[in-house]
Amino acid sequence: MIAKKHSTPPKARFAHLDLLRGIAACSVAWFHIVQNNPRAIHNDTIYHVLDASSEYGFLGVSLFFIISGFIIPHSMANCGYRVWDYFRFLWKRLLRLQLPFYASILIALIVAYAAPYFPGFAGEKPQFTWLQVFANALYLIPFTGHEWIMGIYWTLSVEFQYYLIIGLLMPVFLEWRQAWTLSILLFLDLLPFCSHLPRLHTVEHAYFREMSCFPHSGAFFTVGILLWLFFSKRLGLNLFLGMMSVTLGCIALQYSFPYVVAVILAIPIFVWSPPIPKIFIWLGTISYSIYLVHYVVGMRAARLLLRFCHSDGESIFAYLGALAISIACSALFFWIIERPALHLSGKVRFGLKREKLNS
Repeated sequence: MIAKKHSTPPKARFAHLDLLRGIAACSVAWFHIVQNNPRAIHNDTIYHVLDASSEYGFLGVSLFFIISGFIIPHSMANCGYRVWDYFRFLWKRLLRLQLPFYASILIALIVAYAAPYFPGFAGEKPQFTWLQVFANALYLIPFTGHEWIMGIYWTLSVEFQYYLIIGLLMPVFLEWRQAWTLSILLFLDLLPFCSHLPRLHTVEHAYFREMSCFPHSGAFFTVGILLWLFFSKRLGLNLFLGMMSVTLGCIALQYSFPYVVAVILAIPIFVWSPPIPKIFIWLGTISYSIYLVHYVVGMRAARLLLRFCHSDGESIFAYLGALAISIACSALFFWIIERPALHLSGKVRFGLKREKLNS
C-alpha cells in the first residue's frame, strides 16, 4: 500500500541520528586503537573482554552508509531538489566534506614524515609520492596501483560515488515512480554479485568487487533510502518490509551475520523519540572529525602511552586515554576546519528553496 501524502518528518526528529553517528565514529575509533596495536594485556580474560569490545567496531562504517542513505535524500527532498541542481548539490557536498578531508591528508603527511625524528620510532619511513597523494585526493586509488594514505579513506571514496549516483536518481524517487524506484533499489542490492557473472569476472571489471567502490556497499545505502521512503510516506509498510528483507538477505549473503545484526539494531534509532543526552548529540556533531582524526592521532597516542605501562590496568587506561585524546583533537579539528566548511556549505542552496530566496 502506498500512502497518497508524501510528507517528511520534522527535521528535529533526526537529531537522534547524532546518537548513531557518535556510536559509529567511536566504534570505528576504538576498533583501530585496540586492534591495530600490539597486545599489551597479559591477563587472558581481560584481553578477551577488551578484544570483544572492539572486534566489531568496523561495523560503524556500515552505519555511516545507512545514515547517508537516509539523510541525503531527506535533505534533498526538503530543498525541492531537481535534476538541474545536480552540480550545485555536488558542490555543496564537496565543500562540506572535502575541505576536512584535504586537511586530514595534510595532517597525516606531516605526522608521517615527522614521526621518524622522534625517539623510539620503530616503523618505516614514509615513501609517499605526489601521484599517490593526488590519487588519494581525487579518490582514484581503486584505479591505480597506489595505497590509501590512511586506511579509512576508502569509505570516503564510496561516499563520494554515492553522491554522484543519488543526484541522478533522486528525481525518480521524488516523483515516486514505484516500479522504477524499487527496480533501482533492487539493482543496488544485487550490484556486488555482478562480479560472479562470467563476462564480468575479470580484472578489468574489478569495480564490482573492489571494497572502495560503490557496488561493494550499495546495499547499506539502500537500507537508508528505504527508511527515508517509508518515513516520508512514499513507501507503504508491506513493500517496505518486503524490500528491507531482500536487502538484508543480500547483506547476509555478501557479508556476514554481524552486519545484519548491526543494521537491525540501527533501524529503531531512526524512530527513537526519548531525549538523547547532550554528550551523544555532541559526539554526533563532531563524528566526521572523529572519523578523520582518530586514525592518525588515536593509534599513535595508544602506542606512545603503552610504552609507559607496566600493568594491565595501566594498559587499559592507555587505550581509553588514546580514545579521549582522539576525541579532544577531533573537537579542535571540528572548530578549526569542519565548522567553517559547514558554514561555506550552508551558503550553497539549490532547488525550490533557492528560488524562494532569490524571488
